[in-house]
Amino acid sequence: VVIKTSVDATKKYGTSASASRLITGNNILYSKLERSVAKLHNTESATIFSSGYAANLGVIKALMGQGDLIVLDKLAHSCMIEGALASRAEVKRFLHNNYDDLEKILSANHKKYNNILICTESVFSMDGDRADLKTIRKTAKKYGAWLLVDYAHDIEIFIKKPVKPYKNEIKMGTFSKALGSLGGYISGSKKLIEYINSKAATLIYSTALPPAVLGASLKALEIAVKNKELAKKALENARYFLSVIASESEAIHRKIILARKDELPRRSAPLNDDTSQIVPIIIGDTQKTIKISEVLEKEGFLVHPIKPPTVPQNTSRLRVSFSASHTKKQIDELAKAIIEITANN
Repeated sequence: VVIKTSVDATKKYGTSASASRLITGNNILYSKLERSVAKLHNTESATIFSSGYAANLGVIKALMGQGDLIVLDKLAHSCMIEGALASRAEVKRFLHNNYDDLEKILSANHKKYNNILICTESVFSMDGDRADLKTIRKTAKKYGAWLLVDYAHDIEIFIKKPVKPYKNEIKMGTFSKALGSLGGYISGSKKLIEYINSKAATLIYSTALPPAVLGASLKALEIAVKNKELAKKALENARYFLSVIASESEAIHRKIILARKDELPRRSAPLNDDTSQIVPIIIGDTQKTIKISEVLEKEGFLVHPIKPPTVPQNTSRLRVSFSASHTKKQIDELAKAIIEITANN
């Protein structure tokens, strides 16, 4: 269905936008998709970028500058870090998901700067854990800070009803993960989106997305919203995998819930509510991690090795990501393969 919608959009509107949205690249599909995104995130408006990377980079540079402060979670995505550095604002980082550390930084610095931006992710892509958005939202309100939340691995499909953001909250996401398309977006107040559309260089000076991509994103988002049991199934598959590992291999289980010291990987108890569809298995040694991944691929399992600089030194890992389409039989076979291959390498 998604492919057909993409093909239909190409037949109707052509293969390329040919220019920036501010010139001739705009399209009725853009406005439809932006309305769908705003509704999804319970915000007033939204705007579409060519990628999630461009969205984070563009919004941070547009909002912040000299005399401002940006405070990022230590495991925030590279595009958030790049945007912060490019903005010329002061940049500080708080210990991962440690809101006492965030409070300490803000308490000591908030009076020194014109504006403050806090950056975090709803689900962290390499650890699979979640930010405590209720707590971080409360902290942002306390200091009158902007809050930018990256929903690239979540898009709020996992919760029954998205929380209505407070006035300085910005929601960012992508169409390129679960939705199988391309592009990123910023969702927020109407005033914010109008400002971003006029100031974000990564939007203004980039060729707009082609109609095929917009059509695919629209249909995929429609399916995801109407069938939230698909997201639930992905979580159930991750939890099932964790339960199998916990019962079959204490050694692998320890690699998943390895306690964190500062930014070293940690995972809460495997069946807690913070479980996401992403399960990291910390191997440590990079070459060993790559070898295990290669053997798994030969046996029919695509489990990518994640290594420095994407993750800290000595924390190379297998990143297992589940979807709704995985079966219990496949998960059982994967768990068995990981246990056997890890023991022999």
